[in-house]
Amino acid sequence: MIRRYAKFTQKHPLQHLVVMMILLFIIVFSAYQLLEHNNLVYSLGMVVPVPFLILFSKSYEYSKNYLQK
Repeated sequence: MIRRYAKFTQKHPLQHLVVMMILLFIIVFSAYQLLEHNNLVYSLGMVVPVPFLILFSKSYEYSKNYLQK
């Protein structure tokens, strides 16, 4: 899965940027809602992007080591 996402990011950098912006929006929106409403349900928005961020970091390492532009 890491290898496929690394190849995807090289072929489609704009879509990767959109995915990253959506995840950033989820984090910011959840932080705002958590501060505004003091409801711990909104803290899930901080936890949900973590697996995706791990995927991004591992695919970056893979592309840096094994894929050439």
